[in-house]
Amino acid sequence: MTEARQPVVSTLHLVGAAGCAHPVILLTMGDDIAYWACRDCRARFSPAMPAPEPQRPASAVDEPTTSEYLSVRDLARRIPYTEGTIRNLMSQGRLRLGVHYVRPGGRGGRVMFKVSAVMAWLDGREPEA
Repeated sequence: MTEARQPVVSTLHLVGAAGCAHPVILLTMGDDIAYWACRDCRARFSPAMPAPEPQRPASAVDEPTTSEYLSVRDLARRIPYTEGTIRNLMSQGRLRLGVHYVRPGGRGGRVMFKVSAVMAWLDGREPEA
């Protein structure tokens, strides 16, 4: 286990808790665990639990994507259409196989949309081949 970070400024006054006679314990957070520990002798107390996962910021619509291809769900998060509307546009032929999207596994494969082609289509431009 890595060295524990500096204790968070959060105190709980307990007398004689879990065999420790010191009156103050501090919430201590390591890289993978958060626990209560005695301020003076560093004895750990329960409950010990994993440290919370850091929150990832939601990506903005105009933010550049790290992937050139997106699933139907991911594409629906980036453009002003729902998953159902995207599927309807596919069945109507307005979003075309080989131009706007690919299906790597054949007929039963997962549909992956080419981001640059869909963005060009949204802007009213014909996508580059």
